Amino acid sequence: MQIKNRHGICLDAAHGAWRGGSVTMWNCNSKNPNQQWLYNAATGQIKNLQGRCLDASERSTTGGAVVMWTCVDGNKNQEWVYKNSTE
Repeated sequence: MQIKNRHGICLDAAHGAWRGGSVTMWNCNSKNPNQQWLYNAATGQIKNLQGRCLDASERSTTGGAVVMWTCVDGNKNQEWVYKNSTE
């Protein structure tokens, strides 16, 4: 699945295989593997195709960075909520 903002720009992990790899917004391309994500409702983790998780180590800070990191069950930095709707 792709993760898009309201303006139609997608979450993209160009360095998704790297620990600490950056996550940016990029023009959506359904064939771009950097924009493919898997959500696990049980853990709250969002993984890329390389098996790295979205990680927000600054999760309590406005403007905090989100990077790719090794997935660890129970890591609060990697717990996300997926809503299949647009508000």
